[in-house]
Amino acid sequence: MLNKLDELVKKQEEYALRLSREIFVFDTIIHDMEEKYKQPASIFLQDVGETLSRCKMWEFQEPPEVSSELEEKLCAISKNYLILHEHVQVFRETFPEEAAVKWVKITFDPDTAHPKLQVYADQKILREATSSKESYPQRFTAATCVLGCEGFTSGRHYWEVKVREEAHWAVGVARESVDRKEKLELNPKEGIWVIKNEYKELRADSCYLYSSIPKRVGVFLDYRLRRVLFFDADDGRALYTFHSVSLQDEKIRPFFWLQKPWDCKAEACYIELCA
Repeated sequence: MLNKLDELVKKQEEYALRLSREIFVFDTIIHDMEEKYKQPASIFLQDVGETLSRCKMWEFQEPPEVSSELEEKLCAISKNYLILHEHVQVFRETFPEEAAVKWVKITFDPDTAHPKLQVYADQKILREATSSKESYPQRFTAATCVLGCEGFTSGRHYWEVKVREEAHWAVGVARESVDRKEKLELNPKEGIWVIKNEYKELRADSCYLYSSIPKRVGVFLDYRLRRVLFFDADDGRALYTFHSVSLQDEKIRPFFWLQKPWDCKAEACYIELCA
């Protein structure tokens, strides 16, 4: 009986996780619509078709069926859940800043950009540099990386990044204290949590992700729960999740790596931050 209950709970958790992803995707679509609504009508109408197609890609799944015996046990669990839900509501009302997911408008920090990288367009676009730069102590000098200007020590935060399949790139987060003067391995041991596209293979840490290269990556940082999640921001697919992230209670900043492959045209090698 316990094994059946455990199996059912696991299925319910998987279903709940999918629902949470779908809700998160629709939240981002609503946010996009609100931003586009502020634009002139002609531009707004051009984008409506694309936005609606993103909605149609998602179909809610029915939860798994349960036997009457297990249903009774679930009813008992549900009563406890209702009590827990009330406490969660109190928490959200008492600490709204901790409970809310903040959509963050990220910008590149040019003072941290490697000399071979250049920040453009109100610090929203990252490309290869065409000229030399001044030397700053906070600049990366060995790895072609750059940090975001923003830093986080609490809360839940989300942002999106446009990427190109042709370029080598990595997006995610890093500790403020990440080494900026030595060659880096882009992995948690260095205080870096990213997904990356290299040789048109999508990877996270040492894992190959069996997924097509996204055009837009969503990054979700939950500081309190020590999690970093990555999504395909166009269709809501979960790409990878880092659990039990060792943040060491220090400031966490958006992190980016960009490198031009030999066969990639310069105009296709860039990273762009979404508004």
